[in-house]
Amino acid sequence: MRRDAEARREALLLAARDCFQKAGYWVPLEEVAALAGTGRGTLYRNFPDRLSLATAVFEREIALLTREGPAEAGTAEGLERFVLKAARPAALAHRLALDLAAEPGHAAAQETLRARGTALWQPILVQSQAAGLLRAGIGPAEIMALTGLLGGLVAPSDDDDTIERRVLPVWRLIMDGLRPR
Repeated sequence: MRRDAEARREALLLAARDCFQKAGYWVPLEEVAALAGTGRGTLYRNFPDRLSLATAVFEREIALLTREGPAEAGTAEGLERFVLKAARPAALAHRLALDLAAEPGHAAAQETLRARGTALWQPILVQSQAAGLLRAGIGPAEIMALTGLLGGLVAPSDDDDTIERRVLPVWRLIMDGLRPR
């Protein structure tokens, strides 16, 4: 893909992430294109429909987290940093999951994204459990439910400091219950 085409695609993904976060799955796609500084034609050349755009947004967020996650999971501070990085994508996932659940035919896409989340969290859980940060038996489903809960504390307009002030106290409280005894 040409560099300018890659830049437009990235702009569309960032704009879609922001628009989906603020207005949900049914945001007019013209708003996404306008925020990205492109036209509708460019949007549809890159993403043939709304679901492919939403899926690409999630894939991008998961890819970013995957690059950083396992390297940080061996210490309490590293795990905490990762959870903070995951809070905004978790908020988006929560927002879109509610809209997608009401749509027939989207179950397969949701299952694919759930599988990607499981693949993201599995090595982090293994390292965290080996380091004594989490007790055995906590799996990806439980930790994804937890990050979904934490994502519910995040508003679209929150900056990183606000996210930290909202999420960390709840994370630390829950971690007290998840540590090995």
